Amino acid sequence: WEAGFDRFVHMDKGQFIGREALVRQRLTGVKKKIVTLEVDASDTDARGNEPVFNGEKLVGITTSGGYGAWIDKSLALAYV
Repeated sequence: WEAGFDRFVHMDKGQFIGREALVRQRLTGVKKKIVTLEVDASDTDARGNEPVFNGEKLVGITTSGGYGAWIDKSLALAYV
């Protein structure tokens, strides 16, 4: 659920490895979720393992980043 792949998981297909853990997570929610961020950068792009702040509060960490040529912006993936 953290990665947003829930549309690919069919909980009604019967038993599979990890099903019980997914049921628990669906009931309790996840602590982190992956998001795409626009990075305000003019000289470099975000990379993995960089902190993500909301004001002065640390809220997550990047997993990867790079320049989005199609949209002409610096982007990062992060768990927040």
